Amino acid sequence: LKPPSSHHPVLANDCLSVAIYFLTHLESFGVDPSWVVLCGEIIGGWAVATLTQVLTRILSLPQVQAQVLIQPILNFINFQLPSYQQSKNVPFFYQRHAVYVSV
Repeated sequence: LKPPSSHHPVLANDCLSVAIYFLTHLESFGVDPSWVVLCGEIIGGWAVATLTQVLTRILSLPQVQAQVLIQPILNFINFQLPSYQQSKNVPFFYQRHAVYVSV
């Protein structure tokens, strides 16, 4: 693995720039403003949650109607929360859930 070439807040800033561009050009993309939904998985879920917080404060933009967060990473710091403590000895990934492909 190699370290990322960009660091925080580059991801958030890039996502915000793209989202603002998209929301200000919905018509050119053929998108109905009443159907704008943001969706993200894992770190994308974090990005969507963050973007939605910011975008709802920009009243001049069409508003996001919903957000879909799939396994979002929303808490990076506090490993003392009850859910972490209750599950700290539970295996994260079971072998039986893995898919083996032979080539």
